Amino acid sequence: MSERLREAIVGTAHAGAHAASAADGLIAKLGGIERERALLLSAAADALMRRAGRVLPQRRSELQPAAAETLRVSSVQLTAAVRAGLEQDDDLLEETLTRMARAGVRLAPELLPLALEQTAPALRALLRPVLGQRGAWLAQQRPEWAWALGTGEGAPALPPDFELRWAEGNAAERRQLFILLREQDPARARELATEAWKHERAEQRAAFAEAFAQGLSPDDQAFLHGLLDDRSALVQRIAARLLWRLPGSEVAERMTARARAHVRFENGAWLVELPAEPLDPSWLRDGVTEKPPDALPFGQRQWWLLQLVAAVPCSTWLASPCATPQQLVAAAAAHEYAGALLSGLRRAALQYDERSWFAPLWDAWTNSDLAAAITPDPRIVLSQKLSPQEVAARAERLVSEDGLRVLLQHLPRPWPEALALRVLAAIAELRLSFRGIIPVAALAIPVALLPDALPLPDRTQVDYPLRAFVRALADFQEVAALRRSIAAETMGDD
Repeated sequence: MSERLREAIVGTAHAGAHAASAADGLIAKLGGIERERALLLSAAADALMRRAGRVLPQRRSELQPAAAETLRVSSVQLTAAVRAGLEQDDDLLEETLTRMARAGVRLAPELLPLALEQTAPALRALLRPVLGQRGAWLAQQRPEWAWALGTGEGAPALPPDFELRWAEGNAAERRQLFILLREQDPARARELATEAWKHERAEQRAAFAEAFAQGLSPDDQAFLHGLLDDRSALVQRIAARLLWRLPGSEVAERMTARARAHVRFENGAWLVELPAEPLDPSWLRDGVTEKPPDALPFGQRQWWLLQLVAAVPCSTWLASPCATPQQLVAAAAAHEYAGALLSGLRRAALQYDERSWFAPLWDAWTNSDLAAAITPDPRIVLSQKLSPQEVAARAERLVSEDGLRVLLQHLPRPWPEALALRVLAAIAELRLSFRGIIPVAALAIPVALLPDALPLPDRTQVDYPLRAFVRALADFQEVAALRRSIAAETMGDD
C-alpha cells in the first residue's frame, strides 16, 4: 500500500510524515495549505507524472495502405471541371468522366469523398473507372461507399467485411450490399434473400426483388415463383414481371398463351380480340394490373391488351411469312387499337432490348398523332436507343420539323455528323426557333466539328429576341472552348 493511500485511509491527523515527493516543494510554496488539501495535490501530481512518464504500447494499424496507383491523376483544369459537375450537376460531367476513363486518368484525391457520396446509379457507373486505387481503398472503410469497390476494370468487388455489414447495416446499406452481391454472385444473393425474407419489411422485399433483374436467369425461377404468394402485392407484381422474361417459366408460358389467344398477325394485319370483363383474377397473379394509368388515352380493356403485348418479345409476332418489324409496326399504327398495340410493342422492345424495333417504332409514333396524347412522350426513350446511323437518316426531319426538335436533347451523344452540320447551319443563319437547341448542341456536337468562333452581332444593335439568341451563342462558345480543352487534356477523339 502506498504511503499516500495509507494516509488517506487512517487520516492525516494519525499518519506520520510521508516520504517526500517531487511535488512537495511546489506545494509548500503555495503557503497556508491544509494538510488534507496538500495530500490531494501531492497524489494528483504523482499520478500525472506517472502518466507522463509511461511508455505507451506500440500498436500496429490494422488498415493496409492503398495499392500503388496505375492511372495518372487529373490535371487542375479537369479536377475543377469534375468538381463543378459533382457539385452543380453540370451537363459536361458525363463527357468529362467518359474521356477520363478512356484516357486512363483518375480523380484527384481531394475529389474522392465527394465522388463516393454520389447516389445516382448512372453517375456511379461513370465514376467507378476513375476512382483509382485510393478510391477503392476508401470505399472499404464505409458501408455506404461499397458500390465503388474495384478499380473499374470489371465488376466491383464485395467488401471484405460483407457479412458484418449485412448483419448490422441499416436498410439502405443492406439494399446496396444486396445489389452488389447480385452483380457478383447471383446464387449467393438468392440464398441470402431466402434467409432474410421473412424478417424484411415490404419496401425492402420489393427492393430486393427488383435487384433480381440484374443477371436474371432460369436459376432464379423457383425463388421468383415463390414470391407470387408474398404478402405484398407490389412484390408479387415485380416477381411476376421478372418471370415474364424467363421463357421457360410457367408465368411466361401463360402470358404467351394469353397474348396469342387475343392477338394475331396474319396477312399483313393485326387481328385483336380485347380481353373480356371482368379481369380474370389469375391475370393479376401473373403481373397484369387492372387499373390503367390516368395518362393513357384509352380504356381499361385496351390497357389489358397493352400489357399482354408488352409481356412477350416483339419477335413473337414475326412468324407470319415475310413479316418484318417495319411491316408489323406500320400495321399496328393503322389499327383501331393503335395506341395499345404501339405502346405494348414499345415496352416489349425496350424490355427485351430488341434493337431492330426501335427505329420503326420511333417512326410510327412520329407519323401519328398518338404521341401528343401520352405523357411522357413515348419517343423520348426510343430516341435514346437509336444508333448513329438511324439518327443520321432522320437528321433532316429532326431539324426541319418543329415538333421533333425537342427530341434532339434526348438523342445519344455525340450527334452524328449529318445532324450536327444541319444544326450548325441553322444556328449560323440565326434562326430564332433554334435558340432553345443551342445549349443542347453545345454539348452534343462532336468536338472535332465545333467551330472556333461564331459571328456574334452586337447585342446593343439588335432587338430583344435576337439579343437572347446572341447571349445563347456566347454561352455556346464558352462550352465549346471548355469541351475542346477537356478533349485536349484527355487526348480523346470523337
